[in-house]
Formats: sequence, C-alpha cells, structure tokens
Amino acid sequence: MFLGIKRKKNSPRRVLVSAQANIASTTGGSITVFFHFCSLLADLGYEVCGACHSEVPSRPVLLDGRVRFVNFRYCYEGVSAYDKAFNRLVGDFNPDLIVFFFPHYCLEARLKRRFRDIPRIIMFHSRPDYLFAQLPDFEERLRPYYVNTRAQVLLESYRDLLPDYIRGGEVYVIGNGIRQFPEERDYAAEHKRMVYFSRIDSLKGVDLLLEAMAMVKEKHPDWAVDVYGDVEPEEYGEELKGTIASKGLEGQVRLMGKSSRSTEETLQDYDFCVFPSRVEGFSIGLGETMSAGLATVGFRFCSGVSEMIVDGESGILCDDTEGFAEAICRLIENTAERERMGRNAHSSMLQYAPELIDSQWTALIQSMLK
Repeated sequence: MFLGIKRKKNSPRRVLVSAQANIASTTGGSITVFFHFCSLLADLGYEVCGACHSEVPSRPVLLDGRVRFVNFRYCYEGVSAYDKAFNRLVGDFNPDLIVFFFPHYCLEARLKRRFRDIPRIIMFHSRPDYLFAQLPDFEERLRPYYVNTRAQVLLESYRDLLPDYIRGGEVYVIGNGIRQFPEERDYAAEHKRMVYFSRIDSLKGVDLLLEAMAMVKEKHPDWAVDVYGDVEPEEYGEELKGTIASKGLEGQVRLMGKSSRSTEETLQDYDFCVFPSRVEGFSIGLGETMSAGLATVGFRFCSGVSEMIVDGESGILCDDTEGFAEAICRLIENTAERERMGRNAHSSMLQYAPELIDSQWTALIQSMLK
C-alpha cells in the first residue's frame, strides 16, 4: 500500500490525473492547463492525485498544494515500468475517475481488466490526426484499452479527426480557458512593432516568420517583431539566430525570451500579432494576444490557428510566407484595419473565458461521478 493513500470511509470522491513526464521542468500551454485543471478539481471538493512517470523526482512548484503528487516511477521498489507501476497506483489510490492528460498515457497504462469499471477521460491537446500520424500503429493499439472512456477535443473540427471507435462514443469539445483582458487600447498610438507570444520550437514556425520579415523589410524597414517565449531545443534557437544574421534582420527581429512583465503589460506595446505555427492544438498564447485586442496574422493550413482567427474579421489567414509578408504589410499600412480586427479579436475570445470553460469541465466531471 502506498503510504497515505488508503481510503477512509465517507472520504471525498477521488480523481487521478495522469500528467506528462516532464511536468516539473517544462513550460507551455498544456502544463498551464494541467495545473489549472487540478486546482479546479480541488475547488470542487475532490481528492486529487496528479501523477507522472518521470526521471525528475521533484514536485512541480506550481502544482496546487491541495493536490497530492505522485511520481510513480519511484513509488514501488523494484517496479519502475510505466504500466506495472501505474496499475499499482490505481489499485492503491482507488480513484472514482481517471483523467489521461494525453492519449498515449492511456495506452502506456494498459489498465487491467479489474479496473474497467472506473470511468476515464482522455484529453487531446493537439490535432488528433497529427498524433495518429506520428504513431502509425497507435490507433489500433489503443482500441482494446478504450473502455468506459470519454474523449475531449479542443475544437469542433477535431471530432471528425478521431478514429471511428472514439468518434462513435461520447466526445466533448472543450477549449482552453483564455485570460480576459480589458478592451481598452489606444489603437492610435503606433509602436511600429508586432509581437509573437508563445513557446518557440520548429512546429511554431518562427523560421517561417523570419522568411516573411525579410520581405517586409524591403517595404517597411522601420517595423520590427519581438519574439517572446522559451526556445526548445536550444539548437533551434541557434538556427534562428543564424538566420537573423544571414538575412540581416537584426533590426527587424528580436528574440526576447520570457517577458519580465505581465502578459497584459507586455502586449500593450504592440500594434498587432504574428503567429506562424505549422501545427497547433489550441494556443493559449494566440488566444491571449487576441483577448488583448490584437489583430493576428496566421496560416490557413494550421487548423488550431485558422479556427480561432476569422479571416478578414479578427485577423488575416495566409497560404504561404509571401502571403504572410503581404498580410503584415497590409496591417502596417492600415491603422483602421488593425483596430477593427483587434476589437473583433477581443470579443471573439469571450467564449473561452476561464469561468465558462471551467463550467463545461465541471458539468462533464460531475456527470461521470454521479
């Protein structure tokens, strides 16, 4: 028996949340969502256990103090394999609900048949077809373990990208909560700066932004972009620095790292947003820039962007880097367009207010725990 987990009579309902391995060391939207989700469960009065299988044994600093943290890689002497340790944890914690924060953790867990009566939620934090394309045999290997389970996706179109055996069951569309910022913004004050505000890796397409900025420089050399976010991996950051130097973009592109100011304060200094992601699930960074009243330029082929931006209304969607550069120039040259799209962007994010997203999760969880 894992110390302290034994269930007492009339104790609160229990929820076990299986998190990603690098929970104590990484940043980004999904980690932010995990911490908030665990806090929501605690607010609802449940006994919550956040569990991971990680080489890093430390408890995540940002995890709510009311939430039990278990690194089940080290829980049981002589038992370190993911599936064996997780099944031991389920047997000890005896949860009323299991939430797999990513689908592949459900497969890795290989829950034993005696746990089939425990309801489960699988979260998809990206486009489902992207996950299945990365792991070609994953869809069929998951099927035997998809029992007594409901799926959550971030956008309505993602429902159709699920395998038949998942789509034929209960699927819930629940987006990420987006912080809401005041609508007030001085659109007449021109900063000659645009902003990128998210994590930085190859899927985020900052290299595509640099290609576009090389074209923008020819028409508007006095305009620049500040790129905020942690770079993963470091090699990609070095590649970006090399491209900036080779294209002579030192005056047009600045890699800022993480902002030392609040998001609201930071975004006040910019005229519009650029978001060149190749693949996106549902970006909190994009949502927050839109909530702050900034028009955004993105790519049409990225569904996690193109479903949040309404082309011509809250931003501009493009098909390639040349179109991206043209859209940037369009917003540079038209203050009225920036203001109109920025106001529309702000109002479009109201549907993702955290309290509305929390209420959707609360309704789902309560229905499963009845």
